[in-house]
Amino acid sequence: MRVASGVSDPLVALLTRVALALRVSSAVFVTAAALLSVTAEHVAATVVALALYDGMAAAYLLTVSRTKALPTPLVVTDMFMVTGIALMMRSLVPAASATSAAGWVFNAVSLVVIIAQFVGAFRWTVPLGALAIAAFVVGAQHADAPDRGVTSAFTLVLQLAIAAGLVAILRAAGRQAQAAAREHHDAAREQEAARLRRDAERTALTVLHNGPLTTLTLVAQGGLSEQTVAAVRAQAAIDLAVLAAERAERPGQGADTIESVKLADLLDRTAAILRHRVDVDLTTTQCTVPAAVAQAFAGATAEALENVARHAGVGAASVRLDADEERVTVTITDTGRGFDPAVVPANRFGLRESITGELERVDGKARIISARGKGTTITLEWPA
Repeated sequence: MRVASGVSDPLVALLTRVALALRVSSAVFVTAAALLSVTAEHVAATVVALALYDGMAAAYLLTVSRTKALPTPLVVTDMFMVTGIALMMRSLVPAASATSAAGWVFNAVSLVVIIAQFVGAFRWTVPLGALAIAAFVVGAQHADAPDRGVTSAFTLVLQLAIAAGLVAILRAAGRQAQAAAREHHDAAREQEAARLRRDAERTALTVLHNGPLTTLTLVAQGGLSEQTVAAVRAQAAIDLAVLAAERAERPGQGADTIESVKLADLLDRTAAILRHRVDVDLTTTQCTVPAAVAQAFAGATAEALENVARHAGVGAASVRLDADEERVTVTITDTGRGFDPAVVPANRFGLRESITGELERVDGKARIISARGKGTTITLEWPA
């Protein structure tokens, strides 16, 4: 139960622990002081008062151990209890030494008043604290120790003001920290939403670039063989399925939740579509992977073969699919003119998004090894 509204939970927990430590230690200190000054005629009343005071300390300990908080009713009961002890001062201390013997009653009242400020709302802890202080003054008057009552009242009021002021500062700081944390959380959430939007846009561009756009380009070129036309038709069906999956996809849906497909078949169709542009030597092994992973492999492979046709200066490339229990690997190799990957412009969509980005989006990776005059090898890996 939170007893101070508008305060951060860590601060409430800290003040609760401090209040508990003070209350338990005060029980030990007050009990020792009372027993050292008690006289025979006041033993019974003192034992009753100490039983109540120490019993409340035990209640604090038990409650905090169970609930990690100090509920308002418990603290209010404690304050009324010490108010009663203060009013009973005449029955607790000998009249001959009331001024000095009243010290343990003062300590009992003082500590409970301070503790209440730590864990309660000021609208009731301050008035109840003032009531306990007034009770101490009245009790001292009846116990023939008026001077002790007046001087102690000043000290008690000062302690009450300092404790309340300190806790007010801490609570204000806690509220400011909480507000700053909320602002930071809101800003982080907005940034995450913007990042997700950018990722969605990149994914859409990649899907269009690697699938429908490539297919439409092939169709627009015309002059395709019957074998290539059949492959294009098959790829068009795949493109439609991928676009439908992209539209239906929901946050939190991973690659493993989508139906698995045979990667070798998809790579074979990809190679067939591009054979009119580059002669593909395809070597595969049978394996199944989630559809999103298969599409990533196929898209990245298609982009790599397109790059061979456009930039390598050779008309052939090899594609090899390997799979074991640990990983699935597709290697695309050509013996063309090669290039320096370090100087590829950042705005080149193909390498950045259609090859590397494709694999990273399904928790895979792509390695590109190339040098001028030494051809290019692109390795695509996905952990099985």
